Amino acid sequence: TQLTVSDVGCIISQEYLDRLQSKKEIQGVYLANSLQQGFIYHALNQGEVDDAYIVQLLWRYNTSLDIDLLKQAWECAQARFPTLRLRFGWDEELIQIIDTKGQLDWRYLDLSTEKNDQLREEAIKNIQQEDRQKRYDLSSGSLLRLYLIKEREDRYRFMLSNHHAILDGWSNPILLGFVHDVYSQLQQGQPIKSEVEQSYTNAQQYLQTHKGDHTDYWKSRIATLEDRADLSGLCSKQRVNLYDYNHIKDPCIADVAITGSVYQDLKQLCQQEGITLNAVTQYVWHKILSIYSYSDKTVVGTIASGRNLPVDDIERSVGLHINTLPLIVDHSKPQSVTAQLKQIQHDINEINIRSGVDLGTLQQGGERLFATLFVFENYPDQVGESALAITSEDSIEKLDYPLGVLAYEERGKLLFKLQYAGEIFSP
Repeated sequence: TQLTVSDVGCIISQEYLDRLQSKKEIQGVYLANSLQQGFIYHALNQGEVDDAYIVQLLWRYNTSLDIDLLKQAWECAQARFPTLRLRFGWDEELIQIIDTKGQLDWRYLDLSTEKNDQLREEAIKNIQQEDRQKRYDLSSGSLLRLYLIKEREDRYRFMLSNHHAILDGWSNPILLGFVHDVYSQLQQGQPIKSEVEQSYTNAQQYLQTHKGDHTDYWKSRIATLEDRADLSGLCSKQRVNLYDYNHIKDPCIADVAITGSVYQDLKQLCQQEGITLNAVTQYVWHKILSIYSYSDKTVVGTIASGRNLPVDDIERSVGLHINTLPLIVDHSKPQSVTAQLKQIQHDINEINIRSGVDLGTLQQGGERLFATLFVFENYPDQVGESALAITSEDSIEKLDYPLGVLAYEERGKLLFKLQYAGEIFSP
């Protein structure tokens, strides 16, 4: 069935729409959301030389598998979730195009004949590296690759590789939970329901219809900034403008763990004052930036889940819903630490409530508002729960920001993962 411009909200011309559906049947066309717009610009400007935003999620099956049924389960997932059939266009507007049918990029590799564990691990590392060198073409679709690697009869490694433009961290356990449920049903010979998920496209339609709702709020917040904090004092190897630095040559990671009584005291403070660990960890990062930049105001790119929209079942939706927006902290006010923490928590809540705005409209002249990112993960293990014997192994993603902080709780600890450009900063 051919779509007309009225079917897609008149966001592009009929001529362009006809070109898009000349070779593939299309389910729908929507404006690219805020983060997707950034990914399109990144792909066009430096996608050929930079593997940022290729996400690799790895896990191990400690059991025998029916390979054909697992592949079939992934095909069911692609049919159910529109985001797995996405491609992008930018000839007129920046748009996301949902094809009616997707083509699964499934790759099965048998390494079980290699009996040397070290050589087999090296082969798997090479597969990871080769995948990172294969850039995704955002305009052609097939923005995920699935690798099933047989190590022996009762052990397999799986790697889900995708461009970040189609999935966020909240989506992964939902997606993989569906795949493993369908696999179990196929094993038992049960019929599979073939319903297409509506919440992702409904969310994109909502964002498209309400894209200007919070612009005034955000512009008033940005107007309070006089100058961007000078963070060059953090650079120990070479002094650069961190706001302009977007091609990380040597991505590095440093880990910090808060454990024992300090962790327990933090938890108790949060409980007593009615604040979250997210607010506490954000405060710590902003305070560090304030000290090193000698600035009374700090701005950090903060991740909003994007799941506060009035859309049915959005909490179970698979796709890229998150947005990155500025959290501004004023250090000049004579406030107690507790008052500052509560203000930060209030501002984080505002970010989540008002996340339906395009970051690009807030950044004048294309200049970044912030040079660092902060993510507080409060979703479950990305591999999710399953009746299968699964061991979660690794999640790899390179940023195009020189500094990023990932904070999360795990097994009675508060963990910080600092991602930084090794060519600029010393460990």
